[in-house]
Amino acid sequence: MSSEPDVEKWDPWQPRELSQRLSEAERHWYVVGGWALDLWHRKETRTHQDIEFCCLRKDAPYFMEKLNELTFFGAQSGSLYPLDKDMPLSKKVNQFWGWDEAKNVWRVDLMIDPGTEAEWVFKRNPDIRLPRSDAISTAPDGIPFLRPAPILLFKAKRCRPKDQFDFETALPHLSQSEKQWLMGSIEKEYPQCDWVTEIIAYISTSRAK
Repeated sequence: MSSEPDVEKWDPWQPRELSQRLSEAERHWYVVGGWALDLWHRKETRTHQDIEFCCLRKDAPYFMEKLNELTFFGAQSGSLYPLDKDMPLSKKVNQFWGWDEAKNVWRVDLMIDPGTEAEWVFKRNPDIRLPRSDAISTAPDGIPFLRPAPILLFKAKRCRPKDQFDFETALPHLSQSEKQWLMGSIEKEYPQCDWVTEIIAYISTSRAK
């Protein structure tokens, strides 16, 4: 590689393009972030600057090999560094960006799932967890994705405009149990977040109708 990749040069694959490349994968993976919400909505509600997908740590080298048209870099504390193919992946790094050298763009963001085959675990607080069967769903075209309540829990940390949009767009369509789980998880992890108040108000308004 002649020069360091530009961190701003993203031309992410669509979920279907990623799924096609992983169609024969024999290990678990799933889309996260804003694209996961849109797979759940079954439509694209906004533009996306990247695409993120998760796998268990032990499976990360497997998926990097599946996507061997890309060169993967470790992403940590705002910095990127090339991986040494002769060394095991650092257990301190939980995110890897895939660079398409032929097109000179980033394609995917591979993130580590700290859970197990049976459980999804919130990486910022291992006390928050769900059975994997409750956390992961599959779109009609077979693309696996993290369900909206865990996605929104991640987004509650920052509440950027796009996060607020995602929250307001998803909230009316969450089940009662998902609203309760999200509310309890936000209260535990981000008690300063206004979303708890908004969920309570939404539930109260819905009951009054």
